[in-house]
Parts: sequence; structure tokens; C-alpha cells
Amino acid sequence: MRSVNFPAPPRLVGQFVDVVITEAMSNSLRGRVASASGLAA
Repeated sequence: MRSVNFPAPPRLVGQFVDVVITEAMSNSLRGRVASASGLAA
């Protein structure tokens, strides 16, 4: 299992969200939230 790091609002900490992987690093993955609707209040 690898961690996925992505920018998001603090309220998403501890939540499950769909992400798109944009880069593979040696020990983690980088990505972005899959859709803007995932950020809606």
C-alpha cells in the first residue's frame, strides 16, 4: 500500500475521496481530487 498525497481543503482530512494519480514516487503517489463535486459542501 502507498500513500497518495494531494491538495485539498482541511475538512477532507480523514475522509475517503476519489483521486486521480498524477505521479508515482518511490514511496508514495501524488494525485488530485477526481472531480470538483467531491469538494462540494
